[in-house]
Amino acid sequence: YWIVYIYRYFCYTQEKSSKYVFKIIQSKEMKELYLPYHSLDPKQVVERILEAKNIKNIDLISKGVEIYRNIKK
Repeated sequence: YWIVYIYRYFCYTQEKSSKYVFKIIQSKEMKELYLPYHSLDPKQVVERILEAKNIKNIDLISKGVEIYRNIKK
């Protein structure tokens, strides 16, 4: 369940397609990350994956505020 949750969280917060996220990190790699990362906040997991893959990260706090405002409307 954790792996699927992280994939969906990644897609939703980064506004990327599942196809894009699967290209960044494949399920075999994600399975290997379960033990070291399963107790982290999903936001931290995504940040660490992006950092490990050397992908520039979007400011997630600003993104979260924007999502909240859209939900509130």
